Amino acid sequence: MTEVMHTQPTRDNAAGEQPHDGRSKHPTASLGQVLVTRRFWPLFVTQFLGAVNDNLFKQAITLLILYRLATDEAIGGLFVVAGTALFILPYLMFSVLAGQLADRFDKAKITRVLKVTEIGAALIGILGLVTASPFILLLALFLFGLQSTLFSPSKYAMLPQHLRQEELLAGNALLESGGVLAIIAGLIGGGLMFLTPSPTLAIGIATITIGVAGLVASLFIPASPPPYGVTTPALDGWKPQAIWEQL
Repeated sequence: MTEVMHTQPTRDNAAGEQPHDGRSKHPTASLGQVLVTRRFWPLFVTQFLGAVNDNLFKQAITLLILYRLATDEAIGGLFVVAGTALFILPYLMFSVLAGQLADRFDKAKITRVLKVTEIGAALIGILGLVTASPFILLLALFLFGLQSTLFSPSKYAMLPQHLRQEELLAGNALLESGGVLAIIAGLIGGGLMFLTPSPTLAIGIATITIGVAGLVASLFIPASPPPYGVTTPALDGWKPQAIWEQL
C-alpha cells in the first residue's frame, strides 16, 4: 500500500505565504525610499561631506605644494609622494583600532568626535597654508587620513542597526556610490581651489565649511550602541605590536 506522507503546515504556509527559499519575503526598498529616511540620510550626508573634504584638501594641497611651495620640481614631487603616503598610512596602521572602537562605543558618538577632529585637521591645514609650511600641511594630510580610517568601520556597522533587512541593499549601494561621487567632487573641487585668485583663502573656507556641515549632519545620526551582550574587544590596536602585525 502506498503510504501518504502528511506534513504539518508551517506558520508561514498557514498564513498564505510562500515557503522560505532564501529570498526575502519583503520587496527590496528603492534607493529613494532609503535615502530620505531619517535613519539613513544623516549618515549618508556625513560620509559624503567627509569624503569630499578629504579629497578636496588632498588635491588642493598636492597642487599647491607642487606648483607654489616647492623650491624645485624634484622637491615638489618628493612632497607629493610623501603627502599621498601619509594620507594612506593610517589605513595600514590603525584599521584594527578603528574596528575595536566601533565594537566598543556608540558609533554615532564616534562619528561626531571624528567630525570635530576633521575640523581640527582643517585648522592645522590652514596654519600650514598661512605659514607656507609643507611639513604642517603633511601633518594635516595625515590627520585627515586618520579620521577617515577611524570612521570607516563605524559607518558600515551602523547600516544593519539603522536599516531593515529589505533596505540594506539600497543602503550599501547609496553609501558606496555616494563615496565614489564624493571622491570625484573633491578632486574637482581641489583643482578649482587652486585656480582661484587666493587659493589659501578658498581652501580654508571650503574645508572649514564642509567640516562644520558634516558635524551638523552627524548630530542627526541615531544612537548606535554596541549590541547588547556582545563582549567588547580590548583597545590594543594602537600598540606597536598590533600595528606591526597589521603591516
